[in-house]
Amino acid sequence: MIHNFFLNLLLFLTIPYFVALDSTKDTLEIKTNEAESKATTSINVDQYLRKQTGIASYYAHKFHNRRTASGEIYDMYGYTAAHKKIAFGTIVKVTNPINDKSVLVKVNDRGPFKKSRIFDLSYRAAKEIDGLCTPKIELTYFNFKKLKQDLDTHYLLGHSISDDFVILHREQVEICDSIETANFEEVVNAYLQHKQISDDKYYIFTKNHKPRKKNLFYIGTSIIDDIDEAQ
Repeated sequence: MIHNFFLNLLLFLTIPYFVALDSTKDTLEIKTNEAESKATTSINVDQYLRKQTGIASYYAHKFHNRRTASGEIYDMYGYTAAHKKIAFGTIVKVTNPINDKSVLVKVNDRGPFKKSRIFDLSYRAAKEIDGLCTPKIELTYFNFKKLKQDLDTHYLLGHSISDDFVILHREQVEICDSIETANFEEVVNAYLQHKQISDDKYYIFTKNHKPRKKNLFYIGTSIIDDIDEAQ
């Protein structure tokens, strides 16, 4: 009789413990499944891009080593540009449609101040797309306002010179290098070095938040077999 009493008491005390363990296990499985689901979900990138077409110009020796509107010092040999409204720190892909050459630049200044022009490139950036004669160009960059509304910070924004921009969950990205700097030239040079030694599609990744004066950039590739199909 006493034996049965203690046995029942033991069962009464331990059952809630095992129920709690099962509940915790279920919660962990749900969270794991949610993470795996996000890591395999494709994003329609086009809805988060802004594009602009117009005439560009460049600025060189006269402004070299002068302070820009963002507070940074202008370097005519860097990868920077000026725009009237695009947020400072935004990476913009600039394409010359005549020869299909592209370059990545960071907006760090305001301008141009001629109504007929939409973008002022650094001397180096303009030269790389054969754009020293004020050509018509195409701008591509991310819409951070819409990104903030729809996606959390677990997503990374991929920028490329030769391929379309991508948005990938961090579980879909293999990071090869990380650089925290305000000097975008360092980032572009590291990105180009990786592209030269491999046939993989490399991107400059940034976190899904409005650019800051000093950003953390990642150089990496996608672990998705067919990234074009996933997008």
